[in-house]
Amino acid sequence: YGVAFHLYGLCLIILSSCIGTILPILLKNKKFFSVSGTLFNSIKMFGTGVIITVAFVHMLSPADKMLSGDDAPEFFKENYDAFSGVFAVTGIILAHGIQIIVKEYFNKQKKQTPNNHEDLNFNNYNTYQYNIEHFEESCCHTEALFLTNKKQIVSYLLEIGISLHSVLIGFAFGTNFENDINFLLIALMIHQFFEGIALSTIFIEAKFKNFLTPILMVVFYSITMPLGGIGGLIIYNINSSNTTTMTCIQGILDSLAAGLLIYDSLVNILSHHTSSNKWDNMNKISKYIQLLSFYLGCVAMALVGIWA
Repeated sequence: YGVAFHLYGLCLIILSSCIGTILPILLKNKKFFSVSGTLFNSIKMFGTGVIITVAFVHMLSPADKMLSGDDAPEFFKENYDAFSGVFAVTGIILAHGIQIIVKEYFNKQKKQTPNNHEDLNFNNYNTYQYNIEHFEESCCHTEALFLTNKKQIVSYLLEIGISLHSVLIGFAFGTNFENDINFLLIALMIHQFFEGIALSTIFIEAKFKNFLTPILMVVFYSITMPLGGIGGLIIYNINSSNTTTMTCIQGILDSLAAGLLIYDSLVNILSHHTSSNKWDNMNKISKYIQLLSFYLGCVAMALVGIWA
């Protein structure tokens, strides 16, 4: 398989990425695909399982082999053999630190809203009623704004982690000229499709005011793997013998991205969803369907790991 096959494969990857991300956006206004419905949340949970398994199986495990294999620098192989875990924890710390900083910012914005009735005008009953209603409306709006902004932060963090991972996978695809690359291409198409669904459902929940924002994020996600693939083809054609430095960089970035995705998928999506009031008010059948979808997402991407 030559360069032409790689370019053909990258076009198919773009197509599968676009379909996976755009499909939930096109269906978001349909009643059967409402944010509070079982179908939407099941797809989100399936996608969450995909992201978690991608982080562990498709990122952290290969990164460990890269940073401890024959092509790794001597420092990584001899002095310390758990650098992939160290960089993954670093990614978790970075993700948590960014979230804490941004959360503090929005908390300050929230505190600017009057928080007690002493700030209200009690000159007469009508003015009192108006101020009370205005106060309650302002508090509700601020709380909703805070939750929405939190989900938008999660969207950005997931976009960064998944896109970084996609670039690295594309790079690996571009430098692969083995006979079994056709199986790798099929696996990558499935990979991008379900990751795109996971991202898109998070975008919808974030409720971006500007419709252009999620569209740009979808486009960015769709082109990251092909860009990595083109970069891989260029590097392969320039120098296919000296792989030590590239292996080291790829292993570090894959570990960092894995840590970021592990934190966001477990803390910001899975834990948040299953501990929310919306989850508590759902019927048991809906919960079971969603949990089954999550497990299926994990199993599906674990099976894809056989080829990619």
